[in-house]
Amino acid sequence: MAQEGGCLCGAVRYRVRAPLSDVLLCHCSQCRRWHGHVGAWTSASRVAVTITGEGALAWYESSPGVLRGFCSGCGSSLFWQRPGEAELDIAAGTLDQPTGLAT
Repeated sequence: MAQEGGCLCGAVRYRVRAPLSDVLLCHCSQCRRWHGHVGAWTSASRVAVTITGEGALAWYESSPGVLRGFCSGCGSSLFWQRPGEAELDIAAGTLDQPTGLAT
């Protein structure tokens, strides 16, 4: 079953056609600043994720080799990735409900 999600304003949407990992909580200083609190992340194979509205998707290099994807319209934090790696981390709160995921 595919999972879908997107940003607050709806400009960026995504569809995941592979199983998502359990939700991991990250409380590093960057995730706290990025989310305003603890970051809750799930992940999937990058090739299984289709993103629409990529014109509104912006990327910020928060540290060398680490990119954080967000909506340039509403500012929603959406993704975390290391370019070239097979996994894409997805902000769990951006998934449409119900997710069936566990922390």
